[in-house]
Amino acid sequence: MMHMVEIKGFTGILKLLAILLVLLATVVALPAFLMMVLWNALVYETLGGPVVGWLQGGLLWSMLLVVLYLIFQPEISLQVYSADGPKPGGFPPSEDSEGPTR
Repeated sequence: MMHMVEIKGFTGILKLLAILLVLLATVVALPAFLMMVLWNALVYETLGGPVVGWLQGGLLWSMLLVVLYLIFQPEISLQVYSADGPKPGGFPPSEDSEGPTR
């Protein structure tokens, strides 16, 4: 049985906004805080690096997510061609590529 949530009046809208704010804080602020604490504990205390704040912690978290995405979803391919064709010892172009032909 599926339970429907009904938003009634202004208090229902306030409850919905409070729930969304808690979710946003959990998804954004908590990882940023953890990255800030980890950086300051590991890099600042042990290596004498710079202290980071909330914003830098959030940026560190986003960079970590991008790196993890690129590692586990390697969909980026890079193919370099020259006007003369492939260089000696280089990889030949694949059959389905639009590279120059001789």
